[in-house]
Amino acid sequence: MITATVKYNDNYTDIEFPCSEAYLSAKLMEIHVDDLSSTTHYITAITEPKELSFLKDRLVNLDELNYLAKRMDSFFGDEETQFFEAIKLEHFTEMKDLINLTFNLDKYTLIKDVSDMGKVGREYLLNTEGCIPAHDEDNPKYAQIGRELLRSGHGIFTEHGLLFPDQNRPFEELYNGKTFPAYIYDQCLFVGEIEYEGQTEFIYLPDDERAIQKAFRRLGAETPENCSVILTDFCSEHNKVFELFKDILNNEGIYKANSLAQTVKTFVNPQDLKKLSAVLEYADVSDSESIAALAENLDTFGYAQEINDYADLGRWWIDNHDELQLSIVLEDYFDYDQFGSDIHEEYSGTFLADENSGYVYIKYGRSLQDILDRDEDEGLSMGGM
Repeated sequence: MITATVKYNDNYTDIEFPCSEAYLSAKLMEIHVDDLSSTTHYITAITEPKELSFLKDRLVNLDELNYLAKRMDSFFGDEETQFFEAIKLEHFTEMKDLINLTFNLDKYTLIKDVSDMGKVGREYLLNTEGCIPAHDEDNPKYAQIGRELLRSGHGIFTEHGLLFPDQNRPFEELYNGKTFPAYIYDQCLFVGEIEYEGQTEFIYLPDDERAIQKAFRRLGAETPENCSVILTDFCSEHNKVFELFKDILNNEGIYKANSLAQTVKTFVNPQDLKKLSAVLEYADVSDSESIAALAENLDTFGYAQEINDYADLGRWWIDNHDELQLSIVLEDYFDYDQFGSDIHEEYSGTFLADENSGYVYIKYGRSLQDILDRDEDEGLSMGGM
Protein backbone atom coordinates (compact mmCIF):
# COMPACT_ATOMS: atom_id res chain seq x y z
CA MET A 1 0.00 0.00 0.00
CA ILE A 2 1.07 3.56 -0.75
CA THR A 3 -0.36 6.37 1.38
CA ALA A 4 0.08 9.85 -0.07
CA THR A 5 -1.03 13.27 1.10
CA VAL A 6 -2.37 15.28 -1.84
CA LYS A 7 -2.70 19.05 -1.80
CA TYR A 8 -5.01 21.18 -3.93
CA ASN A 9 -4.98 24.91 -3.23
CA ASP A 10 -5.01 24.97 0.58
CA ASN A 11 -6.80 21.64 1.01
CA TYR A 12 -5.22 18.30 1.90
CA THR A 13 -6.36 14.68 1.83
CA ASP A 14 -4.68 11.33 2.46
CA ILE A 15 -5.22 8.78 -0.31
CA GLU A 16 -4.46 5.08 -0.01
CA PHE A 17 -3.30 3.32 -3.18
CA PRO A 18 -4.17 1.03 -4.86
CA CYS A 19 -7.73 2.26 -5.06
CA SER A 20 -10.81 2.33 -7.26
CA GLU A 21 -11.72 5.20 -9.55
CA ALA A 22 -14.76 5.94 -7.41
CA TYR A 23 -12.63 6.23 -4.26
CA LEU A 24 -10.01 8.37 -5.99
CA SER A 25 -12.65 10.74 -7.36
CA ALA A 26 -14.31 11.00 -3.95
CA LYS A 27 -10.99 11.88 -2.29
CA LEU A 28 -10.24 14.54 -4.92
CA MET A 29 -13.71 16.02 -4.45
CA GLU A 30 -12.94 16.30 -0.73
CA ILE A 31 -10.28 18.87 -1.55
CA HIS A 32 -12.49 20.56 -4.18
CA VAL A 33 -10.47 19.64 -7.26
CA ASP A 34 -12.12 21.51 -10.14
CA ASP A 35 -11.28 19.08 -12.94
CA LEU A 36 -11.54 15.41 -11.94
CA SER A 37 -10.15 14.39 -15.32
CA SER A 38 -6.82 15.92 -14.32
CA THR A 39 -4.50 13.16 -13.14
CA THR A 40 -1.46 15.14 -11.96
CA HIS A 41 -1.52 16.62 -8.45
CA TYR A 42 0.89 17.88 -5.82
CA ILE A 43 1.99 15.38 -3.16
CA THR A 44 3.22 16.80 0.13
CA ALA A 45 4.00 13.54 1.93
CA ILE A 46 4.37 9.79 1.47
CA THR A 47 3.40 8.18 4.76
CA GLU A 48 3.87 4.62 3.56
CA PRO A 49 6.21 3.17 2.45
CA LYS A 50 8.97 5.46 3.61
CA GLU A 51 11.25 4.18 0.81
CA LEU A 52 9.12 6.17 -1.66
CA SER A 53 9.35 9.43 0.30
CA PHE A 54 11.33 10.95 -2.58
CA LEU A 55 7.97 11.36 -4.33
CA LYS A 56 6.87 14.08 -1.91
CA ASP A 57 6.94 17.82 -2.61
CA ARG A 58 6.36 17.35 -6.31
CA LEU A 59 3.66 16.86 -8.93
CA VAL A 60 2.79 13.20 -9.43
CA ASN A 61 0.45 11.48 -11.85
CA LEU A 62 -1.98 9.72 -9.51
CA ASP A 63 -2.96 7.17 -12.15
CA GLU A 64 0.69 6.18 -12.42
CA LEU A 65 0.92 6.00 -8.63
CA ASN A 66 -2.19 3.82 -8.51
CA TYR A 67 -0.82 1.49 -11.20
CA LEU A 68 2.50 1.27 -9.33
CA ALA A 69 0.65 0.42 -6.10
CA LYS A 70 -1.26 -2.36 -7.87
CA ARG A 71 1.98 -3.79 -9.18
CA MET A 72 3.59 -3.58 -5.72
CA ASP A 73 0.53 -5.25 -4.18
CA SER A 74 1.38 -8.33 -6.24
CA PHE A 75 4.88 -8.65 -4.74
CA PHE A 76 5.55 -11.76 -2.69
CA GLY A 77 8.40 -12.97 -0.54
CA ASP A 78 11.34 -10.54 -0.60
CA GLU A 79 10.31 -8.79 -3.81
CA GLU A 80 9.37 -5.53 -2.09
CA THR A 81 12.78 -5.29 -0.41
CA GLN A 82 14.41 -6.26 -3.70
CA PHE A 83 12.41 -3.50 -5.41
CA PHE A 84 13.49 -0.81 -2.93
CA GLU A 85 17.15 -1.82 -3.09
CA ALA A 86 17.08 -1.74 -6.90
CA ILE A 87 15.58 1.78 -6.75
CA LYS A 88 18.50 2.96 -4.63
CA LEU A 89 21.04 1.20 -6.84
CA GLU A 90 19.69 2.74 -10.04
CA HIS A 91 18.83 6.12 -8.46
CA PHE A 92 15.33 5.92 -9.88
CA THR A 93 13.02 8.82 -9.01
CA GLU A 94 10.61 8.98 -11.95
CA MET A 95 7.28 7.13 -12.03
CA LYS A 96 8.02 5.65 -15.45
CA ASP A 97 11.19 4.00 -14.13
CA LEU A 98 9.48 2.75 -10.97
CA ILE A 99 6.68 1.11 -12.94
CA ASN A 100 9.12 -0.48 -15.37
CA LEU A 101 11.21 -1.75 -12.48
CA THR A 102 8.27 -3.84 -11.26
CA PHE A 103 8.51 -5.74 -14.55
CA ASN A 104 12.32 -6.13 -14.27
CA LEU A 105 12.86 -7.58 -10.80
CA ASP A 106 14.41 -10.69 -12.36
CA LYS A 107 17.35 -8.46 -13.25
CA TYR A 108 18.16 -7.87 -9.53
CA THR A 109 18.77 -10.77 -7.16
CA LEU A 110 18.86 -10.04 -3.44
CA ILE A 111 20.67 -12.61 -1.29
CA LYS A 112 20.01 -12.15 2.42
CA ASP A 113 21.73 -15.27 3.74
CA VAL A 114 25.09 -16.48 2.37
CA SER A 115 25.59 -19.33 4.86
CA ASP A 116 24.10 -22.00 2.57
CA MET A 117 25.55 -22.10 -0.96
CA GLY A 118 22.78 -24.39 -2.20
CA LYS A 119 20.13 -21.95 -0.99
CA VAL A 120 21.99 -19.07 -2.60
CA GLY A 121 22.05 -20.89 -5.94
CA ARG A 122 18.36 -21.80 -5.73
CA GLU A 123 17.32 -18.25 -4.85
CA TYR A 124 19.36 -16.88 -7.73
CA LEU A 125 17.80 -19.24 -10.28
CA LEU A 126 14.32 -18.74 -8.85
CA ASN A 127 14.65 -14.99 -9.30
CA THR A 128 16.27 -15.01 -12.72
CA GLU A 129 14.47 -17.97 -14.27
CA GLY A 130 11.13 -17.78 -12.46
CA CYS A 131 11.01 -21.39 -11.30
CA ILE A 132 13.09 -24.41 -10.27
CA PRO A 133 12.14 -28.10 -9.89
CA ALA A 134 10.15 -28.65 -6.68
CA HIS A 135 12.06 -31.72 -5.48
CA ASP A 136 15.57 -30.88 -6.59
CA GLU A 137 16.88 -28.99 -3.55
CA ASP A 138 19.73 -31.47 -2.89
CA ASN A 139 21.19 -31.16 -6.38
CA PRO A 140 24.86 -30.09 -5.97
CA LYS A 141 24.58 -27.80 -8.99
CA TYR A 142 22.84 -25.18 -6.84
CA ALA A 143 25.78 -24.97 -4.43
CA GLN A 144 28.11 -24.56 -7.41
CA ILE A 145 25.93 -21.79 -8.83
CA GLY A 146 25.86 -20.12 -5.41
CA ARG A 147 29.65 -20.22 -5.02
CA GLU A 148 30.18 -18.83 -8.53
CA LEU A 149 27.73 -16.02 -7.83
CA LEU A 150 29.43 -14.95 -4.62
CA ARG A 151 32.87 -15.19 -6.22
CA SER A 152 31.80 -13.05 -9.19
CA GLY A 153 32.45 -9.88 -7.25
CA HIS A 154 29.25 -8.33 -8.63
CA GLY A 155 27.42 -8.33 -5.30
CA ILE A 156 26.60 -4.92 -3.86
CA PHE A 157 26.30 -4.59 -0.09
CA THR A 158 22.94 -3.26 1.13
CA GLU A 159 21.35 -3.12 4.56
CA HIS A 160 19.29 -6.18 3.59
CA GLY A 161 21.99 -8.32 2.00
CA LEU A 162 23.90 -8.62 -1.24
CA LEU A 163 22.24 -7.30 -4.40
CA PHE A 164 23.37 -8.82 -7.70
CA PRO A 165 22.31 -6.83 -10.78
CA ASP A 166 22.50 -8.87 -13.99
CA GLN A 167 24.47 -6.64 -16.33
CA ASN A 168 23.74 -8.93 -19.29
CA ARG A 169 19.98 -8.71 -18.89
CA PRO A 170 18.49 -5.62 -20.57
CA PHE A 171 16.13 -3.37 -18.63
CA GLU A 172 12.83 -3.67 -20.48
CA GLU A 173 10.62 -0.60 -20.78
CA LEU A 174 7.13 -2.03 -20.97
CA TYR A 175 5.65 1.29 -19.84
CA ASN A 176 6.27 4.07 -22.32
CA GLY A 177 5.23 6.85 -19.97
CA LYS A 178 1.81 7.18 -21.58
CA THR A 179 -0.15 3.93 -21.98
CA PHE A 180 -0.08 1.26 -19.28
CA PRO A 181 0.99 -2.35 -19.99
CA ALA A 182 -1.71 -5.00 -19.61
CA TYR A 183 -2.10 -6.00 -15.98
CA ILE A 184 -5.16 -7.66 -14.44
CA TYR A 185 -5.48 -6.57 -10.82
CA ASP A 186 -9.18 -6.91 -9.99
CA GLN A 187 -11.35 -9.81 -11.10
CA CYS A 188 -12.89 -9.03 -14.47
CA LEU A 189 -14.94 -10.73 -17.17
CA PHE A 190 -13.13 -9.33 -20.19
CA VAL A 191 -9.99 -7.47 -21.15
CA GLY A 192 -10.55 -4.81 -23.77
CA GLU A 193 -7.67 -3.88 -26.03
CA ILE A 194 -7.90 -0.37 -27.48
CA GLU A 195 -5.78 0.69 -30.44
CA TYR A 196 -5.41 4.26 -31.67
CA GLU A 197 -2.75 5.65 -34.00
CA GLY A 198 -0.37 2.76 -33.39
CA GLN A 199 -0.69 2.77 -29.59
CA THR A 200 -2.45 0.28 -27.33
CA GLU A 201 -4.25 0.68 -24.00
CA PHE A 202 -6.16 -1.87 -21.93
CA ILE A 203 -9.44 -1.76 -20.04
CA TYR A 204 -10.92 -4.39 -17.74
CA LEU A 205 -14.66 -4.97 -17.87
CA PRO A 206 -16.57 -4.27 -15.81
CA ASP A 207 -14.95 -1.09 -14.54
CA ASP A 208 -15.84 2.45 -13.54
CA GLU A 209 -16.65 4.48 -16.65
CA ARG A 210 -14.06 7.03 -15.52
CA ALA A 211 -11.33 4.41 -15.86
CA ILE A 212 -12.43 3.72 -19.44
CA GLN A 213 -12.54 7.43 -20.25
CA LYS A 214 -9.01 7.82 -18.88
CA ALA A 215 -7.79 4.99 -21.10
CA PHE A 216 -9.07 6.81 -24.19
CA ARG A 217 -7.49 10.07 -22.99
CA ARG A 218 -4.12 8.38 -22.49
CA LEU A 219 -4.28 7.36 -26.12
CA GLY A 220 -5.19 10.89 -27.18
CA ALA A 221 -8.48 9.71 -28.66
CA GLU A 222 -11.38 12.17 -28.53
CA THR A 223 -14.10 9.51 -28.78
CA PRO A 224 -14.27 5.69 -28.68
CA GLU A 225 -15.52 5.76 -32.26
CA ASN A 226 -12.03 6.81 -33.39
CA CYS A 227 -10.48 3.67 -31.87
CA SER A 228 -10.38 -0.03 -32.55
CA VAL A 229 -11.65 -1.93 -29.49
CA ILE A 230 -11.56 -5.71 -29.22
CA LEU A 231 -12.38 -8.04 -26.33
CA THR A 232 -9.92 -10.72 -25.28
CA ASP A 233 -9.18 -13.03 -22.35
CA PHE A 234 -12.44 -14.89 -21.81
CA CYS A 235 -12.86 -18.56 -20.97
CA SER A 236 -13.51 -20.50 -24.18
CA GLU A 237 -16.05 -22.62 -22.29
CA HIS A 238 -18.50 -19.74 -22.52
CA ASN A 239 -18.21 -18.78 -26.18
CA LYS A 240 -21.88 -17.82 -26.41
CA VAL A 241 -21.46 -15.12 -23.76
CA PHE A 242 -18.23 -13.93 -25.34
CA GLU A 243 -19.71 -13.68 -28.83
CA LEU A 244 -22.76 -11.78 -27.58
CA PHE A 245 -20.56 -9.30 -25.73
CA LYS A 246 -18.54 -8.71 -28.88
CA ASP A 247 -21.82 -8.01 -30.71
CA ILE A 248 -22.87 -5.56 -27.98
CA LEU A 249 -19.48 -3.83 -28.26
CA ASN A 250 -19.82 -3.51 -32.04
CA ASN A 251 -23.51 -2.54 -32.10
CA GLU A 252 -24.04 -0.57 -28.87
CA GLY A 253 -20.56 0.60 -27.89
CA ILE A 254 -18.02 0.08 -25.14
CA TYR A 255 -20.04 1.76 -22.39
CA LYS A 256 -23.08 -0.47 -22.98
CA ALA A 257 -20.78 -3.49 -22.98
CA ASN A 258 -19.24 -2.32 -19.72
CA SER A 259 -22.64 -1.72 -18.09
CA LEU A 260 -23.78 -5.18 -19.13
CA ALA A 261 -20.57 -6.72 -17.78
CA GLN A 262 -21.28 -5.05 -14.43
CA THR A 263 -24.78 -6.55 -14.39
CA VAL A 264 -23.46 -10.01 -15.22
CA LYS A 265 -20.74 -9.76 -12.56
CA THR A 266 -23.29 -8.60 -9.98
CA PHE A 267 -25.93 -11.26 -10.57
CA VAL A 268 -24.01 -14.25 -11.95
CA ASN A 269 -21.41 -16.27 -10.05
CA PRO A 270 -18.39 -17.35 -12.12
CA GLN A 271 -19.49 -20.98 -11.84
CA ASP A 272 -22.90 -20.02 -13.29
CA LEU A 273 -21.54 -18.46 -16.46
CA LYS A 274 -22.12 -21.72 -18.32
CA LYS A 275 -25.74 -21.62 -17.18
CA LEU A 276 -26.04 -18.02 -18.40
CA SER A 277 -24.58 -19.09 -21.73
CA ALA A 278 -27.21 -21.84 -21.98
CA VAL A 279 -30.04 -19.47 -21.03
CA LEU A 280 -28.91 -16.96 -23.66
CA GLU A 281 -29.03 -19.70 -26.29
CA TYR A 282 -32.47 -20.74 -25.05
CA ALA A 283 -33.82 -17.18 -25.17
CA ASP A 284 -32.13 -16.35 -28.49
CA VAL A 285 -31.52 -12.66 -27.68
CA SER A 286 -28.65 -10.40 -28.61
CA ASP A 287 -29.35 -6.91 -27.21
CA SER A 288 -27.87 -5.65 -23.95
CA GLU A 289 -31.22 -4.99 -22.21
CA SER A 290 -32.46 -8.54 -22.81
CA ILE A 291 -29.17 -10.10 -21.75
CA ALA A 292 -29.20 -7.99 -18.56
CA ALA A 293 -32.78 -9.11 -17.81
CA LEU A 294 -31.80 -12.76 -18.16
CA ALA A 295 -28.72 -12.33 -15.97
CA GLU A 296 -30.75 -10.61 -13.25
CA ASN A 297 -33.30 -13.44 -13.34
CA LEU A 298 -30.93 -16.36 -13.79
CA ASP A 299 -32.31 -18.16 -10.72
CA THR A 300 -35.67 -18.30 -12.47
CA PHE A 301 -34.21 -20.77 -14.94
CA GLY A 302 -33.32 -24.42 -14.46
CA TYR A 303 -30.40 -25.91 -16.34
CA ALA A 304 -29.72 -29.61 -16.58
CA GLN A 305 -26.29 -30.16 -18.12
CA GLU A 306 -25.50 -32.94 -20.60
CA ILE A 307 -29.16 -33.91 -21.01
CA ASN A 308 -29.94 -35.15 -24.52
CA ASP A 309 -33.40 -36.70 -24.47
CA TYR A 310 -36.56 -37.27 -22.43
CA ALA A 311 -35.13 -40.28 -20.60
CA ASP A 312 -32.10 -38.25 -19.47
CA LEU A 313 -34.40 -35.45 -18.40
CA GLY A 314 -36.62 -37.83 -16.41
CA ARG A 315 -33.66 -39.30 -14.51
CA TRP A 316 -32.14 -35.87 -13.84
CA TRP A 317 -35.46 -34.50 -12.58
CA ILE A 318 -35.88 -37.26 -10.01
CA ASP A 319 -32.24 -37.00 -8.89
CA ASN A 320 -32.48 -33.23 -8.40
CA HIS A 321 -35.87 -32.90 -6.71
CA ASP A 322 -35.82 -34.12 -3.13
CA GLU A 323 -39.58 -34.48 -2.99
CA LEU A 324 -39.40 -37.17 -5.65
CA GLN A 325 -38.06 -40.51 -4.44
CA LEU A 326 -38.04 -43.68 -6.48
CA SER A 327 -37.53 -47.07 -4.91
CA ILE A 328 -34.49 -48.95 -6.18
CA VAL A 329 -36.77 -51.92 -6.78
CA LEU A 330 -38.92 -49.88 -9.16
CA GLU A 331 -36.14 -48.22 -11.11
CA ASP A 332 -36.03 -50.88 -13.81
CA TYR A 333 -39.77 -50.54 -14.35
CA PHE A 334 -40.07 -46.77 -14.33
CA ASP A 335 -40.69 -45.07 -17.68
CA TYR A 336 -38.13 -42.28 -17.54
CA ASP A 337 -38.79 -41.39 -21.15
CA GLN A 338 -42.48 -40.76 -20.57
CA PHE A 339 -41.79 -38.89 -17.31
CA GLY A 340 -39.27 -36.67 -19.08
CA SER A 341 -41.79 -36.02 -21.85
CA ASP A 342 -44.39 -34.97 -19.27
CA ILE A 343 -41.89 -32.62 -17.62
CA HIS A 344 -41.05 -31.09 -20.98
CA GLU A 345 -44.73 -30.54 -21.79
CA GLU A 346 -45.35 -28.87 -18.42
CA TYR A 347 -42.31 -26.58 -18.43
CA SER A 348 -41.86 -26.00 -22.18
CA GLY A 349 -38.09 -26.15 -21.97
CA THR A 350 -35.55 -26.62 -24.73
CA PHE A 351 -32.87 -29.21 -25.44
CA LEU A 352 -29.62 -27.51 -26.39
CA ALA A 353 -26.72 -28.88 -28.38
CA ASP A 354 -23.07 -28.03 -28.97
CA GLU A 355 -21.18 -26.28 -26.14
CA ASN A 356 -24.28 -25.84 -23.94
CA SER A 357 -25.66 -29.34 -24.33
CA GLY A 358 -28.42 -29.84 -21.81
CA TYR A 359 -31.94 -28.73 -21.04
CA VAL A 360 -33.14 -25.23 -20.06
CA TYR A 361 -36.54 -24.40 -18.61
CA ILE A 362 -38.27 -21.70 -16.55
CA LYS A 363 -38.88 -22.88 -13.00
CA TYR A 364 -41.43 -20.59 -11.43
CA GLY A 365 -44.35 -20.44 -13.81
CA ARG A 366 -43.21 -17.18 -15.43
CA SER A 367 -42.87 -16.70 -19.15
CA LEU A 368 -39.80 -15.62 -21.04
CA GLN A 369 -41.68 -12.57 -22.26
CA ASP A 370 -42.46 -11.55 -18.66
CA ILE A 371 -38.74 -11.55 -17.86
CA LEU A 372 -37.69 -9.66 -20.99
CA ASP A 373 -40.42 -7.02 -20.51
CA ARG A 374 -39.52 -6.38 -16.87
CA ASP A 375 -38.88 -2.65 -17.28
CA GLU A 376 -42.05 -1.70 -19.14
CA ASP A 377 -44.23 -1.12 -16.08
CA GLU A 378 -41.31 0.37 -14.11
CA GLY A 379 -40.71 2.89 -16.88
CA LEU A 380 -44.37 3.97 -16.87
CA SER A 381 -44.34 4.36 -13.09
CA MET A 382 -41.15 6.39 -13.07
CA GLY A 383 -42.47 8.60 -15.86
CA GLY A 384 -45.48 9.50 -13.75
CA MET A 385 -43.48 10.46 -10.66
